[in-house]
Amino acid sequence: MNAGAGLLFKILILFMLILSQTLLSFSDYWLIKWLQDNKNYIENLQLKNFTSKLETINNTESIDFHVLEINIYIYLGLVCAVFFVTLISASLLYEMFASASINLHNNMLRCIIHTPISFMDDNPIGKILNRFSKDVNNMDDMLTFVFYEAIRASGFCIGITVIEALICPYFLIMTFFLLISFYVLWTTHNNVLNSIKYLEGKSRSPVFSHLSVTLYGLTTIRAFNAENKFKSTFNEYQDRHTATWFLYVCLNRWNCLYGQIICYIYLIVTVIVMIVFVNTDDAGIKLGLVINYGIMIFLHFHWIIKQSSETEYQMNSVARILNYSNLKSEAAYNSSTDKQPPTDWPRTGEIEFKNVSLQYSKDKNIVLNNLTFRIYSGEKIGIVGRTGAGKSSIITALFRMTEPTGTIYIDGVETKDIGLRDLRSKISIIPQDPMLFTGPFRRNINLFNEYSEKMLWQVIEEVQLKDVIGKLPGGLDTHVSEGGRNFSVGQRQLICLARAILRDNKILVMDEATSNMDKVTDCCVQKIIREKFKSCTVLTIAHRLHTIIDSDRVLVLESGKLKEFDTPYTLLKNLNGTFYNLVKNTGKNSMKELYRIAKYKYKTTENIVKIKL
Repeated sequence: MNAGAGLLFKILILFMLILSQTLLSFSDYWLIKWLQDNKNYIENLQLKNFTSKLETINNTESIDFHVLEINIYIYLGLVCAVFFVTLISASLLYEMFASASINLHNNMLRCIIHTPISFMDDNPIGKILNRFSKDVNNMDDMLTFVFYEAIRASGFCIGITVIEALICPYFLIMTFFLLISFYVLWTTHNNVLNSIKYLEGKSRSPVFSHLSVTLYGLTTIRAFNAENKFKSTFNEYQDRHTATWFLYVCLNRWNCLYGQIICYIYLIVTVIVMIVFVNTDDAGIKLGLVINYGIMIFLHFHWIIKQSSETEYQMNSVARILNYSNLKSEAAYNSSTDKQPPTDWPRTGEIEFKNVSLQYSKDKNIVLNNLTFRIYSGEKIGIVGRTGAGKSSIITALFRMTEPTGTIYIDGVETKDIGLRDLRSKISIIPQDPMLFTGPFRRNINLFNEYSEKMLWQVIEEVQLKDVIGKLPGGLDTHVSEGGRNFSVGQRQLICLARAILRDNKILVMDEATSNMDKVTDCCVQKIIREKFKSCTVLTIAHRLHTIIDSDRVLVLESGKLKEFDTPYTLLKNLNGTFYNLVKNTGKNSMKELYRIAKYKYKTTENIVKIKL
C-alpha cells in the first residue's frame, strides 16, 4: 500500500469502501421500512368499510401513496449509489495495486541490475526467474483479486452483523460464537496453506532451473543423446510440483465443507431466535431479511476464510520481492563532481596495485593476498598460474565487480574514488565466454550508436569478419539470437574484439579469450591485438602459454600471492621458479619452442632499448 499510494489516497479508498458498505446495508434496512409502509397503506385502505368520512379517507390514501412513491425513489437511489460507489472504490483500489506492482517490480529490477556479480553467482537463475515470473504474477493478478474479495466479503458480513443486531441484540451472542469458529477454521487453514505453498514454491524452482539449463545446453544434450534423461528429470520435478498443488485443492474442499456445516447450524439457530424473541408486527418481514442474510453468510463464510488466508500467503510474494528490493548495491555509477576524472583519462594506461586483497564473501577464502606490482604504459602483461591461483580475480578487482581492499591506481587516479561507469567504460575486455546481445548485429558492436557505418565496416574488416557479415541476409541488421548462437565461438570472440577496437581504450583485458579457439584463430587474434593495441596496456590471462610467451612481462600467481613478475626469458632462467615448472609441464618440444620465442623476444627488446639509448 505504501508503494502504491500516499496517505490521502489511502484515506480516500478507505472512505469509499466504508461508504459503499454503509449504503448497501442501509438499502437493505430501507427495504424493511418500505415493506412496513406498504403494510400500513393496505391497512388504511381496509378502513373504508368502517368509516363514513370519505374525504378524510381519500386524503389519508393520498398521503400514504405519496410515502410509497418516496420509498421507491429512495431505494432506487440507494441501489444506484451502491453501484457507483462500489465501482469507484474498486477502481481506486485497483489503481493503487497497479501502481504498487509497477513500483515494486521496478525497484526489484533496479536492485538486481545494480547488485554485485557475486549475488548472481550465489543464487541460481531459476530462483531469480521465479521472483520475476511467479511472484510478480501473484502480486499483479492473484493478490489484487483475493485482497479485494476478502475486503468486500468481510465488509458485507460486518454490515449483516450490524443490521441483525439492530433487529435483535441476541444475534451478537451468535456472532461471537461464529467469530470463534471462524478463527479456528482460519488458523487451521492458514497454517496448512503456508506449509503447502512453501512446498509448492520449493518444488517449482527446480522446474524453472532445469528447463533453463536444458534449453541453454540443448546442443550438448543432443550431442550426447541425453534427451530421455533430461525428460525424465523434468517429469520428476513436475510431478513433485503437481503433487503439492493437489494438496492445495484438497485443502480448499475441506474448508468449504466445514464452513458450510457451521453456516447450516448458524442459519437454524437464527430462525429459532427470530421466532422466539422477535414478536413485533413486522416480525415476518424481519425474519425474511434475517434468513436472507443467513444464506449470504452461508455463501461468504468459507470464502472469507479462503480469501483472507490466500491474501496472507500471497503477501509472501511481496515479501520476497521486497527482499530483492533491498539488496546491497555496487558503488555509485557516476563520479562525484569533485572527483570526476579528466575526459581523456586514462592517457597512458599505467596500472599500479598496492596491497590489494580480495575476498568474495566473509565465509570464503581470500583469493588475492596483498598484491603489489606496477604495470607501465603500453606494456603487454601475461598473467599465469594454476587453477584457483587468482588470475580472473585480478580482473574482478580491476573492474570492481567485487570491492577489493588496498588501492588500485590507473594513471595516478585511485579507482575507488571514481564512479563505476567512468571506470568500466575506459577498460575494454574480451572475456572467455563472449557475450552478445539479442537483437541487430550492429547493436552488439555499436551499443550506444556512437560510431558511423563506415567505422563499423572498417573494424569488421580488421577482425576478418567482412565476408561473413557481408553474406548474411540483413548485413549489419542481421538478428543475433540469444547468446549469439548463430555465430561460432571464434566469431563471437572476434565480434568482441571489434567492439574493443571501436572503443579505442588505453587498457585491454583478455580473460582467456582464445581458450576456445584453434591455434590458427588464436594467432590471428594475437596479430590483430599487436597491430591495433600497439600503444595500449594489455593484460592477458593465458590458457595457452604460447599466447603470453612473447609478452613484455609475465605475472605469476600462486594461491592469490605474487610469486614472480619479470620478462618470460628471465623467469625461464630460474630453474626452481613457478613459471619454469609451468613451461616444463607442457612437454619437451613445446618447452623448446616457448624458450626460443621468449629468448627472441628478450633479445629484440634489448636491441630496441639500446637503439633508443
